[in-house]
Amino acid sequence: MAWRKPLVLNWGSEKAQSVTLTALCFTRCFLRMAVEQIVVTIRAAYESISVFLLPYIIFQLFAISVLLPTYILQVLIGLIPNIFGNIWCLILPWNKLIEQTESHRRQLAMLAQLQLEGKYIFRDDDLIRVEQSGKEWMKDLSWNEHTEELSVCGARARFVHLRPEEGDNGSCSPPTKKPILFLHGSRSWSYMWRKIMPRLLAEGHEIYALDWIGHGRSDKPTRRESVTFQLHMQTLMAFVNHVQLKDAVLVGHNWGGYVALCSIPYLPPSSCSGLFLVNSFLPCQPNEMGPNGRVLYGLWFLLTRVLDGYVSQSTITRLMFYEIPGEDAKGYGAPYRHLPANSGPSVEPFAYMSTGIPPHFLKDLREKPLWKVCEAFCLKGFNDLNTLALLSERIDGARRYLRENRSGDQDETTARRLRSVVVFGERDPLGRGYKEALLCVIGKNNMADWALDGIMLENGGHYPMEKKPGDVAQLIIRFA
Repeated sequence: MAWRKPLVLNWGSEKAQSVTLTALCFTRCFLRMAVEQIVVTIRAAYESISVFLLPYIIFQLFAISVLLPTYILQVLIGLIPNIFGNIWCLILPWNKLIEQTESHRRQLAMLAQLQLEGKYIFRDDDLIRVEQSGKEWMKDLSWNEHTEELSVCGARARFVHLRPEEGDNGSCSPPTKKPILFLHGSRSWSYMWRKIMPRLLAEGHEIYALDWIGHGRSDKPTRRESVTFQLHMQTLMAFVNHVQLKDAVLVGHNWGGYVALCSIPYLPPSSCSGLFLVNSFLPCQPNEMGPNGRVLYGLWFLLTRVLDGYVSQSTITRLMFYEIPGEDAKGYGAPYRHLPANSGPSVEPFAYMSTGIPPHFLKDLREKPLWKVCEAFCLKGFNDLNTLALLSERIDGARRYLRENRSGDQDETTARRLRSVVVFGERDPLGRGYKEALLCVIGKNNMADWALDGIMLENGGHYPMEKKPGDVAQLIIRFA
């Protein structure tokens, strides 16, 4: 009997690479399924027996105590190779290290500014193009024939455009009421407005629902460091100019409202007349965050850092609203089901944007020579903090604009009468703390007369458009 030569894989061959990728994909899928089941089971079990247990904040603190050591270990594992790889920096004088840090910061600032101005162009290999013939298009959606697109920094942003019903001659009748622009939040897309859009359309409103770059049926960047918050601001600005939006009501959920608040100073004064913010926020300053807000942010930060890439969109949706039917939860994750994890709607680039880090830390401590020297040893490890420092300028600009709008200090060229409504689901973890902080920033004299103190929807959670679509639609109709 002849001995069979053992199989030896040449790891440089295409076959070996294919086997390796298959094994990695299988492992990732297994881990994702396990994490999803654990997360959903824990949330559902806690909701069922929470009446008999300790308050929810105790549960959050317990989760933080489990995740924090894992996060620290994860950071150390990521930093050690960078530090040893840059050990040669020890022989450089301090001024050279400081120059390296400042040069890296300028590159990040230039990327953000270019995307804000629409001058940045994505390379083809940095994007996954969503084509109508691909699986990501989801051909069974009822508004497929009403999907349009625009180009933003070389990427295609898709949006739903619905007009009031056609007249007898087959042409669309002119809208009789204000147009409505829906802006979804992170880890979501225009699918979330499916229960509300028909109700407003029947009332005579022209409807737009935008998918941010990297979300829904818009193109997906594959390098997370190439996506800045300013890109989303430019997307909104480009959209407003593309459709020539006039006197519209902007309806923003979660991060959609955040982008809208930061972008308002850059939009034409005649483009919008109202902001309807659903479970939304503008990042709180330290003195605006209560204990519950700090604990919630810490848990959110750790979840996105430790579990990102292993938790699907549908699982995140079920975690925030565990009562959502399985098919609806799958709809939230449908655009990303066939895509690699690095092109999904990761919260990771956005999680740090809501932190209450003291301004002194971002504007003073980071400018100390010793800090810059330490930063030079691991430039990419400080990217999140540097991005937050850049974003704080946009947040300050939004707060300044709202303060001027509140006091009537704007000049004639930028003045507009911008009314707002703030709505939160009663059972949203963000809760009353974020609502009160948002009301304080906007100012009661800029709120609708019938909603000066904001509105809490009874039994509503983080996705009131899922559980209370009729109530949300009626509030928008009243406001518009």
